[in-house]
Amino acid sequence: MARVFFVALWLGVVACSTDPPITSESASSATTGVGASSSSAASTTGSGGAAAQGNGFESGNRLRARVYMGADGSKQFFGWWDVLRMEDCAYAKAADGKMRCLPSKTMPGSGYFQDAGCTKPLAMVAATNCAPTPTYVAYFDACADAAHIAPLTGKYSGTMVHYVDSGCISTPTPTGLTFYTLGAEVAASEFVEGTETVE
Repeated sequence: MARVFFVALWLGVVACSTDPPITSESASSATTGVGASSSSAASTTGSGGAAAQGNGFESGNRLRARVYMGADGSKQFFGWWDVLRMEDCAYAKAADGKMRCLPSKTMPGSGYFQDAGCTKPLAMVAATNCAPTPTYVAYFDACADAAHIAPLTGKYSGTMVHYVDSGCISTPTPTGLTFYTLGAEVAASEFVEGTETVE
């Protein structure tokens, strides 16, 4: 049965812009936010003084916080860096139904396939896109609930079909688009699991 594709994860791909410096904090240097002791809670140093605040995040052994460092000493959380997989990630529901830190450089499924049975999906990118080509595609089952992650493996220029409500139909290759084949799905267990808690 063909999978239905939805635009859902397009995380962390920044097109043609200049950002402030981003650093990855080590586990030992990050501070806790909500629930921190009074020694790390927000305090002021008087009129015009800087405020010392908990960051609201904490680096772990594998996931390190990425932050914007302002020239004035300010700090803003930007996202997570997976030191094992060497990539940015963000929490979302993975294929096993668990919340995991999935790759940020991800694009949605295209709805185009290599085969008549719609079992070999293709990824597509606008030929005029100035942002770096994403590393992965995130695609979903019909319930559009949990993300399956697969890597892009190479450009594709062969025949293709398009999935519509009536099934898989032959279609001319669309112009202005670059298509890519996909590799095997990455097992959900490869990504760091997270559990939502209330403190």
